[in-house]
Amino acid sequence: MDKQENLRHIRAAKRAHLNWVSHAHALILGVPLEENQIPVYATDCKFGQWYYHDGQVLAPIKGFRDIEQPHIDLHETYQEIFKLLFRKEEKKQGFWGELFGKRAEITDEQDKIRAQQLYTQLKAHSEVVVSHLDTLEKELNQMDDEKFNDYLRFAYKAV
Repeated sequence: MDKQENLRHIRAAKRAHLNWVSHAHALILGVPLEENQIPVYATDCKFGQWYYHDGQVLAPIKGFRDIEQPHIDLHETYQEIFKLLFRKEEKKQGFWGELFGKRAEITDEQDKIRAQQLYTQLKAHSEVVVSHLDTLEKELNQMDDEKFNDYLRFAYKAV
């Protein structure tokens, strides 16, 4: 995979990440979502699938490695939101039982406030992830092909 293809993958991963954040917000607002729209774990979202698989060729680049912890933090915050939204469902049906396609509804005012606070944290983590992706993209754009190919050779030797 050459530099331009990696740049395309970074941009696609960023778009997938931003879609993920919009789906998380929709869930908080009570919009019913399908199973494939409800991301939970850092390794399951489309961004995480890229990051932990094809993206690993970029692991020698510090800007790439800087993305991981904010991405994990984002998913941990999302898990708190998810549990808050569906804890009544969890008690009734088991955590995943008949969850998808249902409308999440927060009726307790304190829970609504907490969900919004958590979403604010989630957005902050997302902004850090996007900022790191922007930095990585700039770094790759400025890198000559020979240096980029050296990174790839290093990454493939490490595998």
